[in-house]
Amino acid sequence: MIIPAILENSIDEIQKKINLVSGLVDRIQIDIYDGIFGNEITSEPGDLLELDLAELSLDIHLMTVDPIVFLADCLELKEKVQNLRIIGQIERMSNQEDFISQAHSVGCSAGLALDVYTPATSLDKRAMAALTTGDGVLAMSVKAGYSGQYFIHRIIEKIKELTMFGNKGNLIIDGGEDPIHIKMSKLAGADQFAVGSWLWEHKDIALAIKELNKFVE
Repeated sequence: MIIPAILENSIDEIQKKINLVSGLVDRIQIDIYDGIFGNEITSEPGDLLELDLAELSLDIHLMTVDPIVFLADCLELKEKVQNLRIIGQIERMSNQEDFISQAHSVGCSAGLALDVYTPATSLDKRAMAALTTGDGVLAMSVKAGYSGQYFIHRIIEKIKELTMFGNKGNLIIDGGEDPIHIKMSKLAGADQFAVGSWLWEHKDIALAIKELNKFVE
């Protein structure tokens, strides 16, 4: 699955990108930064209530200090999103299992995200056991902090490790993705791909998504 990833600090810009991919994909990802975990400061989860998401499923990727703090604001979106998955970076997460259970308690899917240099063994075994269908593990293939970076090839070994670690959800790769790196990531065991800069810089978004889908089908 190709998941367009949106990193913007303006609701208007987020909406423009949603409109570009509406009808072309099933799911999008909106990145949330607090200016502490990474360099970016984006719109907050509550601001996303202004968006027209049509019938798109939504991933919210929380790159923040203790993502659990942001869960309540994310959950307000549940009423307008048919399929909401909340993904939190584990590096400054107070409790991985609590993060998953709190998301599940209101009918949302959950995901745990690892920065590119965070080892797979940092995932809590009890939290991994709590993952259910629709949940996921996201592995960054660039250093979390800003868009437009190059794919870091050491992630390929981590993808293989995560498939052996017991990932029961979807394995999502995020960062520096293009057709070549999607092919590499898929061969290593990934099945969902959050694509940002490469997609948005393409002159023909529909053609770009069609090209990417060739490597995931």
